[in-house]
Amino acid sequence: MREKGLLSCFVKDLREDRSICWVLIAYCFKPRYQAVVLYRLSQWASGCLALWIAKRNLVRNGVDISQSADIGKGLKIEHPVGVVVGRHVRAGERLTLYHGVTLGQKNEQYPVIGNNVTIYQGAMVIGAVHVGDNAVVAPGSIVLCDVPAGVTVGGVPARPLSKPIKESHEARIQ
Repeated sequence: MREKGLLSCFVKDLREDRSICWVLIAYCFKPRYQAVVLYRLSQWASGCLALWIAKRNLVRNGVDISQSADIGKGLKIEHPVGVVVGRHVRAGERLTLYHGVTLGQKNEQYPVIGNNVTIYQGAMVIGAVHVGDNAVVAPGSIVLCDVPAGVTVGGVPARPLSKPIKESHEARIQ
C-alpha cells in the first residue's frame, strides 16, 4: 500500500480536501495538514531523523503516528490531537481520522484498515482486526472484531449499526 512518491502522497492528501485553496498556508499553519506532512516526511526519512520528525509531530500536533505505519494516499486527520497509530498498522487510501482515535496492538498484532474508512472521535481499533472498505466506526467505539465492508459499527464492544453497502460511493457516481 505504501507509495514511493512522497510528493504524490502530498498532492493526493491535499486533493481529498477541496476546501483549501492555498497549499502553502494549509501545510504551514493548519495542524491537520502539518500532522499528515510530518508523518509523510517521517516515512521518507530514516534513522534518527525519522524518529525526530515523528516526535516533532507528537509535540507540535498531538499526533503519534509511527513512521513504520503503512497508510495510503488521501489521509485526513480532522482534529489531530490525541490520534495514535501503531507501528505495524496498515491502511488503504482515503482514511479519515478524528480526535482521539487509537489504532493499536493487542498481542503484537495490529489492525488492517481498508479504503474509504472513517473513524470518528474517541474510537479504538485494537488488535488483529480487519476493517473493510467504506466502513464507518462511530464515536467512542471499541472495535475488537472484524468489520465487514460498507458497515457502520458502534458501541463497546462495537456491533454493526447498519447493513453492508453493496457498492462503493465512487461506483454509484460513475
